[in-house]
Amino acid sequence: MKRFRDVYVIECKKNKKRYVGSTSDSYKERYKAHIRALNRHEHSVEELQKDYDMYGEDAFRLIFIGSFDGSKALHIEQLLQYLYNSKSVEGGYNYLDKSGINDKQFFLNEIEELKRVSYLTNTSIEDVIRKDNEICIEKTITVDFKKLQKLAKEKGFSITELENELGFSHCQINRWKRMMAKADSLYIVAKYLGTTMEDLLICN
Repeated sequence: MKRFRDVYVIECKKNKKRYVGSTSDSYKERYKAHIRALNRHEHSVEELQKDYDMYGEDAFRLIFIGSFDGSKALHIEQLLQYLYNSKSVEGGYNYLDKSGINDKQFFLNEIEELKRVSYLTNTSIEDVIRKDNEICIEKTITVDFKKLQKLAKEKGFSITELENELGFSHCQINRWKRMMAKADSLYIVAKYLGTTMEDLLICN
């Protein structure tokens, strides 16, 4: 059975600041959990709590981005945080999330491509992401191991040698033949091989 995560956005309509999150539960239930914490004045994000106390619940809205395969969901979550600048206190509510900080340029490059497609198709970036996901949502997403091997060979490495070069554990990459890779590990491999995570994934 495939495991999907819901990616969602909480937006303050007063200042357009956003919180981007993902959950293995229903995004609606996760939103309710946020609201309960905010009503109890116990939310971990201080700036979100402050704006909620100032403007009230009606000033916030929930935006559903989509349900994605686990690793894809985490990638989209980081991508949207950079798109909305929500990793900064001035821009949003994800300033506590330090993941992906070292990969900022990678995400900014992808955002530029999404903006180009958005302009050409006259649709929002969020809808471009949703449309791309519709292609794979009913299919099994796996690592294109043959392509990975080919790219590694072009760099002069076998898969085992690539694992050693990147400091991975023995057979960590080889296991991707039968199971999905973790997003952070796949990103490291893709970056080292000069490609993207999406280019190393296939929908069957």
